[in-house]
Amino acid sequence: MRELFFEAIGEAENLEEVYKGLLSVLNQLNRRRDMRIGYVAGIITSEGLEHAEKNFKRLDRFTSALRERRGFPMISAPEVFDGEVFVRQRASRPGYGKEDFLRFWRSVLASGHVTDVFFTPRWEESAGSIDEFKTAKALNLRIHFVDKDLF
Repeated sequence: MRELFFEAIGEAENLEEVYKGLLSVLNQLNRRRDMRIGYVAGIITSEGLEHAEKNFKRLDRFTSALRERRGFPMISAPEVFDGEVFVRQRASRPGYGKEDFLRFWRSVLASGHVTDVFFTPRWEESAGSIDEFKTAKALNLRIHFVDKDLF
């Protein structure tokens, strides 16, 4: 899936372009009305920016494991943002911050494509995941809590 996202996002330089590319992939995946698409939430920068790479890899492992076990597409921040996309969008608008990313993921959850949201262990330590929980609940999406022993 990562390749689909990176191909669609291409040379995106801001969150709006990333969102359009992501929606184009979700539109392709969601051609069947019964298709489920999951979003995987978890900590990334909650422990500090110095731990972001480690947490990105952790979230990526959870996403891969859930995709394999559940048998339907899953997305998460590492599926959408590689280092280059993140650097380009930050450079194009240096003021991007937490609120911009909160709005971005709220829009993804509200797009009508995501049916299930999976919260990885320690999600409660993340302001972003807390916001995603509130959004998923308000949108009546299926909410799942992932066991730390998934691997």
